[in-house]
Amino acid sequence: MIANTEPETVPQAVLPKKTKVMPPIGQMLLPGLFWAICCFTAGVVVLVFARGWVVSEQSMQVGLIYAAGAALAVWPSVVIARYFVHRSSVWRWAILLFLLLGLTTLFTACLFALQYRIYFSQWHGEVFSQAWLWQQMFTAAGAVYTYIVLGLRLYFPIALAGLFVTSWWLNRLPD
Repeated sequence: MIANTEPETVPQAVLPKKTKVMPPIGQMLLPGLFWAICCFTAGVVVLVFARGWVVSEQSMQVGLIYAAGAALAVWPSVVIARYFVHRSSVWRWAILLFLLLGLTTLFTACLFALQYRIYFSQWHGEVFSQAWLWQQMFTAAGAVYTYIVLGLRLYFPIALAGLFVTSWWLNRLPD
């Protein structure tokens, strides 16, 4: 008796529909760049006009941290939104709005924590000691707290408008 060595074919109706959760990078580039520019502009404009900062290297660095956090948030936001809602709809727009807001805040807070760590590392203890680990943890917690209390205000009102436009734009990308 000869054994059947051919793999069994599964009917197409049984297989789950293959979803495309990742649009081409070229399509996400312009909305992502727009969102990063909105966050950069929001940070610098509020610092200069509302808080009286001078346009300097320091204000530009703060703006670049905001832009980097925004740029890092675009890709995971689109992938997660497309995973949960497969077609362009109001639901995907709402999920994109929520994810862009949350992930931009998360990534920007992490970048501020790294900046704090770089600055305060000169006063930290011996590397990988127990005191050093505590110092890293509390430095990061302090940075995130400072960002939440003082930094989130810089997004309003410019980045809020950009958030709605960027979410709409990303939602309209072809599936």
